[in-house]
Amino acid sequence: MTWPRPVRWVALGLGAFALVQFASRGYYWFWPDNPDAQLNETLLMMLALLAGVLALPWSAERLGRPAGLALFAAPLYLGASSIWLAIWPWQEAGLESHRHYIFSARFCEFTARFPRPPQAGRLPAAGAGEPDGRVALLSDLERLIAFRADCIAAESAGRESLRGIARAGLARWAQAAGMRNPVESGEDNVLMIRGEIQGSLVRGVDQGGKTLSEARAYLGRRSVMTLSVLQSEGEVLTGPARDFLTSGTWKGGVDLGDRSGVK
Repeated sequence: MTWPRPVRWVALGLGAFALVQFASRGYYWFWPDNPDAQLNETLLMMLALLAGVLALPWSAERLGRPAGLALFAAPLYLGASSIWLAIWPWQEAGLESHRHYIFSARFCEFTARFPRPPQAGRLPAAGAGEPDGRVALLSDLERLIAFRADCIAAESAGRESLRGIARAGLARWAQAAGMRNPVESGEDNVLMIRGEIQGSLVRGVDQGGKTLSEARAYLGRRSVMTLSVLQSEGEVLTGPARDFLTSGTWKGGVDLGDRSGVK
């Protein structure tokens, strides 16, 4: 018994939408620095296709092979992807384990986690002897937080030179943000600066509004990654802002925010 043609077109449409979802999720969220999430998404698609293949003896008779395959595979994949089901790696299995964007660069020794894909591009050289780098920006208007990350390559720089690059980057960021009474601190591999800015997105200076500002520079052997946030309102940084600032991680997996003693 064959089913009406509209059902076939609906199934094929779901299949096409599933392919678009798979490609866009991989390109905008996971490429190029999150291979675990890309593998997880591929596994979700393969399991959904397997379910569709197993159901073909029943569905192909009613809709034909392509539509019959899509009838089961597409909803299963779309459902698993929409709830951010994680089945790989096993220690991160669950919901929403991969719901973040990893920012890095080919030359960068670090990765950082944005809550969603940012705008990324080249970072112009700020001074003599300082090479170009990569920068990423994200504004979360719902949470009133602006996230920024940049990574600078310094292949031939010594330890003190790297610290100088990091301090200069933090100082430029504080000046550009208009930070009041910045406080610097740091230990070993992480330097930090924090302060406040008059006014916010919600209230002006004359209404007592303020914006919290903080930045952390992670020092590697041949690169420096700087993460910074601006958060309007509130007396302390909220979870998303703190999570971003502490997300600087060696590509080998060591969390420098925890190792440095800077909190």
